[in-house]
Amino acid sequence: MAGATVIRGIQGYGRSTRLHTVDVLFSEDLPAVVELIDTAAIVDAFRASLAGIEQIGLITREQVMVPVW
Repeated sequence: MAGATVIRGIQGYGRSTRLHTVDVLFSEDLPAVVELIDTAAIVDAFRASLAGIEQIGLITREQVMVPVW
């Protein structure tokens, strides 16, 4: 990937509708957002490689304009 950012949440909820929080010691089910940037072909190939992972809740793909300085 040409660029990536990982943001870990301190609270969230998912399919269980049960609140996940850092207040619970060693909580392993906190939300995370991973943002990637690269060409559409590379991002699509990476997304396809994640198809068998059940813990992924949502994948979105957005087209962006990257300025060239």
